[in-house]
Amino acid sequence: NLKTDTLSSADLAKFKADLKELEKYNNAKPYEYAKLYAKLKDFWFIKYLYYNDAYNVMLFTKLREHVEGNVTVTEEEVVNYYDKKLAEQQASFDANIDNYISALKDNKEIIIYHPQDVKWFYVKHILIPFSDEQKAKIENYKKLGLPESAVKAYRDSLANQITSYMHVNGNNYGERLTLSQIESHILSATSREKFERLIYLYNTDPGMFDSVMGYGMQYTYPKTGTSGYMLEFEAASFRLYENGQVGAIEKAITDYGVHYIMLYSIVKPETKALLDWTNDFGHEFYGITIKEALRRELLDSKKADAYTNYQNKILKQLNREWEPYITLYPKRYNRLIKLAKG
Repeated sequence: NLKTDTLSSADLAKFKADLKELEKYNNAKPYEYAKLYAKLKDFWFIKYLYYNDAYNVMLFTKLREHVEGNVTVTEEEVVNYYDKKLAEQQASFDANIDNYISALKDNKEIIIYHPQDVKWFYVKHILIPFSDEQKAKIENYKKLGLPESAVKAYRDSLANQITSYMHVNGNNYGERLTLSQIESHILSATSREKFERLIYLYNTDPGMFDSVMGYGMQYTYPKTGTSGYMLEFEAASFRLYENGQVGAIEKAITDYGVHYIMLYSIVKPETKALLDWTNDFGHEFYGITIKEALRRELLDSKKADAYTNYQNKILKQLNREWEPYITLYPKRYNRLIKLAKG
């Protein structure tokens, strides 16, 4: 927003001239607005707002680069950071296993301590969806009050009628394919890398795109239904975990459509060493050593602290410089005021 009370008299005059020019278009016909769009780049206030914002952003960027430029992390600091994080995670996770589960679900912390008795794994899937018409048929069938087994059988029969497209750059490509054609292609995937490519070719679940490790799940059989996923999806995923073959695929049919689920990884109970790799779980520092991941995390933290400390230092300095230089003596003229009042 442009605050006119901060403008100089010369800039205020330019701004008023812009407003006067804009007023010419108050009752203009729609096609005449094209002329206005062509003129916008020449208005003073457009340049003022854009250039000022861009200039300030560049200034703050350069300032931050200057403050953070000399921040470094030593080998000793990384080792100490590792020891501190390991001790904190051991204490937290051993005291309450829910803390570990929360950290896994949050997927933001570099986890180096994986306790026993937590069966955590990751799956990826390709969703071939029901059409809107098929989804409506399923919902209407449910309203008939038939047993759940009958609804499931009806839904499974509709699944065989699903057709879908391949996708290229997010757009439908080629002719519609039958489910059996798509399934044959997906089940031919013999590695995670091939399955990954097929995700971008067929999948319609946006949660799968650019997901490093996929969906995390805790194996809780025989206690089920608490994972947050559809029961059929959960059951198929649990079967994959039970078999323990990373790269294996299971099929599941839910109200959304047909899912082809791959067991992507299983988290092993262990303590990660500094030179271990981070590709067993899905935080943002993926595919590097624990040591390098911790170094980057610590460096980011130290840079943020350095910039905050710099800001606080400047604010304290400004506060000292802006202290008022007027001294008030509220009682100095009390005697004269009394005399004036008589």
